[in-house]
Amino acid sequence: MTPRRKLASGKLTTRETSLPQILDRRLFLYTLAAGSALAAAPASHAEVIFTRHDASLLDGGTLNIDMDNDGASDFRLILSQPLTYSHYRAYANLRAYGAGSNWLGANGSGFAEALKRTARIGDGRRFAHRAIMATDLLYRGEWLSVTDRFLGVRFLIDGENHYGWIGFRRVRDFAPGQMMVVLAGYAYETVPNKTIVAGDRGDGGPTFQPTSLAILSSGHTGIGQRRERNAH
Repeated sequence: MTPRRKLASGKLTTRETSLPQILDRRLFLYTLAAGSALAAAPASHAEVIFTRHDASLLDGGTLNIDMDNDGASDFRLILSQPLTYSHYRAYANLRAYGAGSNWLGANGSGFAEALKRTARIGDGRRFAHRAIMATDLLYRGEWLSVTDRFLGVRFLIDGENHYGWIGFRRVRDFAPGQMMVVLAGYAYETVPNKTIVAGDRGDGGPTFQPTSLAILSSGHTGIGQRRERNAH
């Protein structure tokens, strides 16, 4: 309804309001409302980036892990079958390496830790540049015949430390000199030096597929799984 005012003569007349004045008022009210909503919104939090990767290693092989999906390998898993002979018996050996200044979670003996879900990965945990995960003979390590375990990692992005995990569905030896390794994926915390919990996928945040480097390094198994996912 258009506002009206009374003149001295007692007659009513229409008060004209310009379009710019109307727009200015609406803009002011919109800005006020937006500012109130922003003030009431919760503060932004750190983001966990998860990459699904369900490749497997069997009868030997190498798998490159590209934690931040930048096309460069951050970690390498090597399954050797056999590594050597001990008392005339071949034995399998699973070990991990960090590229450059990247590190793996390790225990006091230098073997890779097989962390359970919800274990905290961050400052205060031991790390090593390379570590044996498991063998099926001597120095068996923590990774032989396990399911749902995580390898903690610390790696560099733009010169700053980030923590993450590499998840394994299972690691199993099923015959002398033979071992099977099945991955589940990997994730990292985007905030430098921030602790991450093993198995944390970011509560519904973005999920990435492995880079071409990771797919190629896992051989025909990884390529087949990639094609299967793309078909759905």
